[in-house]
Amino acid sequence: LDVDVDCTDPNGWQTPAPPPASHVGIPGDTWTGIASRAALLPNVRVRGVTHQHHPTIMALFAAEANRRSLALEYPAAIIDYPAELTDNILSIFAHLQSPVNLTVSGSPALYGRFEVLTFTGMGLDEVHREVTLSTTEPGRIIASFFDQSLPRTSVRSLTLDASLWKVFLQSCGDLPNLEHVLVRFPGGPYTSSFGDTVGAPSTWPSLRTLRLVGVGVERPILTVQTILNTIHALRLPEKMQVLVLERIDLLGPTHELAQMDAAQRVVLPQ
Repeated sequence: LDVDVDCTDPNGWQTPAPPPASHVGIPGDTWTGIASRAALLPNVRVRGVTHQHHPTIMALFAAEANRRSLALEYPAAIIDYPAELTDNILSIFAHLQSPVNLTVSGSPALYGRFEVLTFTGMGLDEVHREVTLSTTEPGRIIASFFDQSLPRTSVRSLTLDASLWKVFLQSCGDLPNLEHVLVRFPGGPYTSSFGDTVGAPSTWPSLRTLRLVGVGVERPILTVQTILNTIHALRLPEKMQVLVLERIDLLGPTHELAQMDAAQRVVLPQ
């Protein structure tokens, strides 16, 4: 039995009265039915959560550490929650047991100067947790995520949007057991802060594979020097096994990548 609750549906959630729910997979419209079985529901996604809904949602769904999947989506109209509330939202990632496959993605909001961040984690036994929230301080949120919710030692693999590269490395701290990193680039000429990591305090001493992948319809364009600078800034104590460049157009002497010392093997884009 899966539940999908939409808090933005005016017919589905009314406060402060005990609300019925707009949901998928349960006949009828009584919130009581969901509440009474909350601990037994294996897959739960709640959309449009506001600070008014938050205590009820957390009380119903966040306490069950063994739930297979829990995803909470906070609306883009509400940004920069107090740190205590943000920590409480992200605390559901404490349910994940090592090793964890982590994805951090970001996109500019339609209105305003803030970022919509999504953290997605898959832990032991395929236990899944996901949070989407908006912030003008992604670095603070990322630091808090690791300080309060997910032990840095548990992250085995990371998928990261290239737009978050700099702020992630400056905020995440050391990830001693991180072995596999995939960085996703949008299409077209790419001029973000990727590669600008001088002074980033994070180290990844166990890194084995680094994949830079274009994900848009148009292939992104990266300079060879940007890639070399990025890998140099990681300060790897040992060679990683492989650097993979996929669906990316390169500008500059590609032989310098093939001959680099930081990777045992380099796979250039076709």
